[in-house]
Amino acid sequence: MSLATTFNNLKLRTKVWGLVILPFIGVIFLAISFVNINHKQYKTAQVVNANINFMRVVHDIVHVMQAERGLSRAFHAGANNMDKVAEQRKKVDAELAKLETVKDNHKYNTASDLIARLAEMRTMVNNRGGEKDGSSVGKGYVGMIQTLLGTIINPKDMEAASEINVSSDVGSLRLLEEAKENNGRMRANMTAMLAADIAVSPARVNEVIKFKLGVDSNIYSPLMSLSAENKQKIGEFKSLPHWIETEKIYNNFLDLADKGKYGVDSQHFFDSLTKCIGDLNAVILNQVDVFDKKVDGIESNAKTQLIGLVSIIVAALVAGFFLTYFIIRQLVESFLKINTFATTIGNGDLTAKLDIHSTRS
Repeated sequence: MSLATTFNNLKLRTKVWGLVILPFIGVIFLAISFVNINHKQYKTAQVVNANINFMRVVHDIVHVMQAERGLSRAFHAGANNMDKVAEQRKKVDAELAKLETVKDNHKYNTASDLIARLAEMRTMVNNRGGEKDGSSVGKGYVGMIQTLLGTIINPKDMEAASEINVSSDVGSLRLLEEAKENNGRMRANMTAMLAADIAVSPARVNEVIKFKLGVDSNIYSPLMSLSAENKQKIGEFKSLPHWIETEKIYNNFLDLADKGKYGVDSQHFFDSLTKCIGDLNAVILNQVDVFDKKVDGIESNAKTQLIGLVSIIVAALVAGFFLTYFIIRQLVESFLKINTFATTIGNGDLTAKLDIHSTRS
């Protein structure tokens, strides 16, 4: 049986219902698609928000661990600063304890697994073990910090951010974190070299230069998307006394690297660069706040639009159903009257009448 025959065999009421309902179903499907898009945006914003909370906790751990790394490298190189190392370790332990507040995050296990590795590194530092130049200590801390930074911003986070058009914000935070880590690695390496106060190989000098270039290329990157306040702060960095002092010590180190005898207290350099890192850290935290508010706004708007859209669709469905029902009932009743009248006339009863009602005046 052909489709045309099947359609012809349908009752009039069924035909009319089909002609009206099919377009209505299409509109419903389109509306549901819009709801689905809005719901996905809302859920993605929730995921990004949860990652921001995790980001704050892990960022603070990284910040204090970077300082522990620098002090530990100096101690390993011969500095008499174990009291400062011990004090910094307490700060790291205090921040690590806060990991429990984000235990529900899927990246928690990766971060918490570092605690055992950290204990091993501290034992090595206490015994001044490993390679004499402290590179094994440095590599151990770098590995832990890089793993933590990887949990803050990873490809999945970038993918989620792009879905709600905040990938540039996440990318900027990553650049800032990389700049801060380069500063931290320069602090750790140069503090150890200044504490040893001996000539260093060109390879190690080049490593320090690489860290310095990494700082400048990251914080002044054209890809950086920051608030006006944070742009101004970064622009003022190089005019601050501790930034000027750090630059002076850095240049002096490059000039004397092949001879040693730098004439600089390693702790003084550590404190100066720590202030610079503190400035950068303040910018990062402020930018995280800006980012957090932006994502909160996206989540709130998506939720409001979702509720509004669902409400409109439900109201439209209810109203459309009743309106369609009454229109179709009137049409079907009229068609049935015409059909009955035509059948009566066809049977030879010419006395049949057809009542016609018009809304025209």
